[in-house]
Amino acid sequence: MPTGLLVLALLIAVSKWIVWRISFMAVLLYYGKRGQELLTAETIQKYQTKAALKSLGRDGRSTRT
Repeated sequence: MPTGLLVLALLIAVSKWIVWRISFMAVLLYYGKRGQELLTAETIQKYQTKAALKSLGRDGRSTRT
């Protein structure tokens, strides 16, 4: 029984990763077809960090003065 649950969890995780990957590729394709400049790796990493901080309830700015 625990093995079945682990396999199910793995399948769900893999399917979510595939959907995320396809969605990310769709956004890049959209930018490319519109003739817009694609984002650099540094810009993507900056916004990933901002999104991670926002999901943790932080705004990314220092609260100490």
